[in-house]
Amino acid sequence: MATGDGELAIELVGKLDLAPGIRFREEVCQLFGSPVHHPSSNVDGSFFLLATFGRYTFRLTPTSVSFALASCLGGSPNGFHVEFLNEHHFRFSISCKKVGFLVYALRRFIDSSFDVYFHLWNNSVAYWEKEKRLWEEEQGKRVEQSSF
Repeated sequence: MATGDGELAIELVGKLDLAPGIRFREEVCQLFGSPVHHPSSNVDGSFFLLATFGRYTFRLTPTSVSFALASCLGGSPNGFHVEFLNEHHFRFSISCKKVGFLVYALRRFIDSSFDVYFHLWNNSVAYWEKEKRLWEEEQGKRVEQSSF
C-alpha cells in the first residue's frame, strides 16, 4: 500500500457495509462452486472487468477501490488486483468468465459511500474505449471523404 492508503483502508472498513459482498460471494459459491477471485498472489486465468465510479465519498486509489469491490462482491480486497486506468476507471480481476458475467449482469452497485458501474474488458481494452476509438476513426474518415 502506498503512503496514506493504510489510513484510507482503515477509514473505509468502518464506512462500508460488507453484507452485500458476503451475499454475492455465497451466491457465486452456490452457482459455480468457485471463489469470486483468485488468491491475492495470482491472476493467472482471471477474467477482467472495468469499474467506473460515478459517486464516491473517499479518495479513489487502487486500495480504496479494492475495499469497495470487496464490500459489494465479497472476497479479499487484494484478490481483485485493481489497476488504476484514469480518473474514475479501474480494471480488476475476477476468478473466471462465469463470475465475470454475473458481476457484469449487476451493471451497477449503489452504497451510501459509492456508486460503481461494471463494464466488460475486451482484449486488454475497456469496451467503451474501443467503441470510442472506432467512432473517432469513423468520424475521421467522414471528414476526409467530405474534403474531396
